[in-house]
Amino acid sequence: MPFEYHWTCPAIDSSIEDTKKTLNDSISSIIEDLCPLITSHRRIDLADDWADTLYCGLESFFEDVRDTNSCIRSAAETQVEELESEVDDLSDQVNSLEIELDILKNELEELRND
Repeated sequence: MPFEYHWTCPAIDSSIEDTKKTLNDSISSIIEDLCPLITSHRRIDLADDWADTLYCGLESFFEDVRDTNSCIRSAAETQVEELESEVDDLSDQVNSLEIELDILKNELEELRND
């Protein structure tokens, strides 16, 4: 049975888009506060450019999260496989012990009958 957890890449992608929007909105607001006479078009252009520049510096952090997520998923899948194998081995041991118990019960019954 594989590791059962929804894929998190869409959540990471959503966080990236939210971060880009937050950067852009914050920068736009700062520009507007510091330069109230700047045109709306120029403010938007500057905010877009500066937000893109800032995001480029942050992008590797999101990719690190994505890589870490992938490593966690792989480790979990490996652990699930190992546990399934251990369960199979223990089930085999239980079956063997049940057979041995039945044999011993039969031997004990035979000894009582003799």
